[in-house]
Amino acid sequence: MSILLNRNYGQHSAIMAGFSHVTGDLIITLDADLQNPPEEIPRLVAKADEGYDVVGTVRQKPPGQLVS
Repeated sequence: MSILLNRNYGQHSAIMAGFSHVTGDLIITLDADLQNPPEEIPRLVAKADEGYDVVGTVRQKPPGQLVS
């Protein structure tokens, strides 16, 4: 599915426009820059299957990156 907007309204507006056109029991969003790896999707689905209504992630520093 593609939804084309007439200008750049920003990421939040684009996601909300997409939400208004999808159906199903579960919706997963993933940024195009793959900041969060798609390999994490099964873990998110597993939590949803446990009965959670909303499942999200929190980005942490990559392994080996120093905290300053």
